[in-house]
Amino acid sequence: MTSRFERQPLPQAVDRAVPAITKLVDFIIRRYATPLEVVGQRNLDRALEMGELLIEPNHTSNADGPTLDLALRRLGVEDAVYIMGIRLEKHLVTNLLVNAASTIRIWPNSEEPKDEFEREEKVRRNVRAIRAANEVLKQGHPVVVFPEGSRSCREDGLTDPVEDVGVFLRKNRVILPVGIVGTRNVLPVGKIMPVKAPVEIRFGKPMSVDELMERHDNLERKFQRVAVVEDVMKEIARELPEDLRGIYRKKI
Repeated sequence: MTSRFERQPLPQAVDRAVPAITKLVDFIIRRYATPLEVVGQRNLDRALEMGELLIEPNHTSNADGPTLDLALRRLGVEDAVYIMGIRLEKHLVTNLLVNAASTIRIWPNSEEPKDEFEREEKVRRNVRAIRAANEVLKQGHPVVVFPEGSRSCREDGLTDPVEDVGVFLRKNRVILPVGIVGTRNVLPVGKIMPVKAPVEIRFGKPMSVDELMERHDNLERKFQRVAVVEDVMKEIARELPEDLRGIYRKKI
């Protein structure tokens, strides 16, 4: 499987996966996320051919990223880059999971700077991160963004997206909504020891950013982006069972 892009090496701003850690995390995921089923491979194939690809899944567990990455690599997509928050570096388990994949580290809005120096560092880091993500996309590599920002702690799944996700909406880009089901059982919030449970990765129909923006061209730019992100969240919800659709259960 190849995209219509001639892929180039990842830019220096990307923190590359550590092969030994990838092998270790793959072993753990294979052992505990079992069976690991994939639905909608044709949607993934089509999305890879359409344009610069943003993959946007729901987020309920720290196992989401490595499980999705394993599924993508099994399907031939070995160069996905993940947008991850810097706070994941601070804990042993999450730092291990982060280093299993290629990432761009951001300073999330949920992590408040302690002083003026940190506020300036947050701005600098996030500007670099957005530039790096745009470069990665232009070079033909998929970028994975969790629109909820951090894991949803809601019992019923999906919660509101973070405002920042709208910065990735640009012309000629494609969004692939993804539903991840079962990882919360493999690695629940607050736990460090995984448990065996079935997991399903569901790739939805790819969405053209251009078409989504046109759908809301009667709105001001800021509100147009909000409306597009809302449309994407609804499509993610459609890939989830009803008990994981959260606040979008009654919106679709």
